[in-house]
Amino acid sequence: MTLSEKQSGMELQTLLSG
Repeated sequence: MTLSEKQSGMELQTLLSG
């Protein structure tokens, strides 16, 4: 997993949890 993919995943989790 690249750093950008990891950050994208974190952003998706934030959107889903919101």
